[in-house]
Amino acid sequence: MATEIVHNKKRLITESESDDTEILTKKQRLMEKSELDFIQFLLCPEDLTTSFDITTDDPVPNIIPIFNFCSQEENKDTSNAGGTTRMVAGSFYIPKTNEQKPLGEDAHFICAEEQTIGVADGVGGWAKKGIDSGKYSKELMENAELSIHKQKQQDKSSTANIDLIKVLNEAFLNTKAMGSSTACMLTLADDTLHAVNVGDSGFVVIRDGVIVYKSEIQQSRFNCPFQLGNSKHSNDPSVAEKISFPVKAGDIIVMGTDGLFDNVHDFQLEVVVNNGVDLWESDAPDTLAWRIAQYALENSKSTELYTPFAGECFKAGLEHSGGKYDDITVIVAHIWPL
Repeated sequence: MATEIVHNKKRLITESESDDTEILTKKQRLMEKSELDFIQFLLCPEDLTTSFDITTDDPVPNIIPIFNFCSQEENKDTSNAGGTTRMVAGSFYIPKTNEQKPLGEDAHFICAEEQTIGVADGVGGWAKKGIDSGKYSKELMENAELSIHKQKQQDKSSTANIDLIKVLNEAFLNTKAMGSSTACMLTLADDTLHAVNVGDSGFVVIRDGVIVYKSEIQQSRFNCPFQLGNSKHSNDPSVAEKISFPVKAGDIIVMGTDGLFDNVHDFQLEVVVNNGVDLWESDAPDTLAWRIAQYALENSKSTELYTPFAGECFKAGLEHSGGKYDDITVIVAHIWPL
């Protein structure tokens, strides 16, 4: 049975708190330059990357990026049933440099008309057996999107919500490729995010510049996440964590694979997003997704930074400094009022 989380323990802002507490402006939430310089000294001896300097016009590095942006104008009927908000999403994907696997091992989708997004990360360990698990993750996400459309066709009620557990089960059963993958999907309905998560992909909700929710990692041991697959050692959707979290207009969701979360601390993600919001990049979520992904890429190539992955290595008794070079998928979704 899937477990259910209604609220996260990290930090919740209730309506009463919003009424009684003065909300800081975005500028007040951003760190002073001196504080940024000190953090740079501690975490990054090199100059801050272009993804940290949101005002830069430097070109995209020599990578094979994949954009995906679904605008409200292109998808008229994108309101969530019974709610007062809608979700507008865009994405950016940076696969690892590998001539044999130019599309990498990550996969994702944005289903704007059904207000649903998802990411998957093919487990790289299969490469030792000559198997490209990127084929599994891509087939899984394709089948998930097909299942979403199938659900909507079968129940034409305007108030029908997407059942993500059903989507995950159908996608899992219909995916025949060898390999395995993590998976995280969420949908907006009735001003609430409903999500399912297997493994170490995930998402955060940012409100007023602060992360108020972050999904938890599912793993059997360090660097061995839960994963869907067809082998006897893989998991099935019964391990999926089911999540519900209320949102409101102005919230920003950042979803990603572990290539993001292994290389970017929460406070760094907040700063990059806040800078983007101040420059209206949240209105173009694919641009903000690019900034975040580029920042994660630079951190992943460092051999000196104290990254989240380096911290987890230390907890596991392993020596590691710097980032973890990996495929990086970022989806940014902005919650807008109807």
